[in-house]
Amino acid sequence: MKNKVRRNIKLEYIMRFVEYFSVTEAIWVLYLAYKGLSFAEIGILEGIFHITSLLSEVPSGAMADLLGRKKTIILGRICSMLSAGLMLAATQEWNFAIAFIFSAWGHNLLSGSEEALVYDSFLYLGEEKNYYKVNSRLEVIIEIAQGISTFIGGILAEQSFAYCYIGELIIVAISIVPCFMMEEPVLEERKKQERVTWKEHFVTSFRVLKDSPQVTKILLFFSLAFTFYTSVYFYSQQYFLEHGLNKVQISTIMLAAGGISCLGAIFSERFVKWLEERTKYIAAGFVGIGITGMFLGNVLVAVSCFMEMSFFNALLYPLQSASLNKLTPSGQRATIISVGSMVTSVFMILLFPAMGWIADQSNLEWTFLLTGNIEIIVLISLGILKKRMI
Repeated sequence: MKNKVRRNIKLEYIMRFVEYFSVTEAIWVLYLAYKGLSFAEIGILEGIFHITSLLSEVPSGAMADLLGRKKTIILGRICSMLSAGLMLAATQEWNFAIAFIFSAWGHNLLSGSEEALVYDSFLYLGEEKNYYKVNSRLEVIIEIAQGISTFIGGILAEQSFAYCYIGELIIVAISIVPCFMMEEPVLEERKKQERVTWKEHFVTSFRVLKDSPQVTKILLFFSLAFTFYTSVYFYSQQYFLEHGLNKVQISTIMLAAGGISCLGAIFSERFVKWLEERTKYIAAGFVGIGITGMFLGNVLVAVSCFMEMSFFNALLYPLQSASLNKLTPSGQRATIISVGSMVTSVFMILLFPAMGWIADQSNLEWTFLLTGNIEIIVLISLGILKKRMI
């Protein structure tokens, strides 16, 4: 049994690579614009994605805790396949809305399940001290997969957007194979979950959040930081296009940013040892500075800012994961992690459509200036209150 559980780690490396090898990640905004949607309409679709996530995150996490992580992961991959197929076939805005709903479900079903399964594997083996190092490696794999796939996606999109979504369908289908090979570890705490009702599970999960303000604060801070970066990442596709770059050049920038992000993940542990509690504030602050710098409208400056904020954003992911898993009981782990994704969805519902509306009224330069300054102001406020915060 231990050998099968230990194999989960190697399988997870494969799963993360294939899962994040998305040839549509860096072109979906361009694709929707090509289909005739405005920034505001694109923002609404992204809002639909996050409203769905808001409603589905915690139930999907509970599903993983109560019914099993492995089954939940497989169901998530099936939803992602349906989303890619619908995006390819969609002709009207409501068609795209349905695709975004399935995409959200695919994300929801994986967000807490996969991370919880890996951490439980370490608990079962008695090697949880190795989780931070392995999680940093997983983040590197994610960045490599995203970098290569966005570059390939740009090349495919230059020929036809359809090629991207056909490729996405094939890749997601392949990603299901290692899911079936995973061995779900059975911990004593997890055995108790077999006799727990859904109501009891939610009550216990709420109690964990209530009794551990540290967990709640971690969820809020990192969700906010990731929301700013993710929103700018998606709108930067159109930003670079408006500044005269073609899809291949944009994909090359995304590829380079992926390489820089790998360095951020690799050096995350060293930054934490060096800066300790200040790491998250400094890293998130540099993300805000990078967003603000894109206001200048100079392509070279914008690319430099994009690289800088990619580095510091990637540095935050292993820190957030290790902090949260360490403080969360196994029986509620997937649910609590899903709460974090739900909080991110709340912030995205507010920020992403607002950025789209501002861009339609002015331009993306002013949008980035305002967004970056808001993040910096929020971070200064959190820094002043850091003794009460995380």
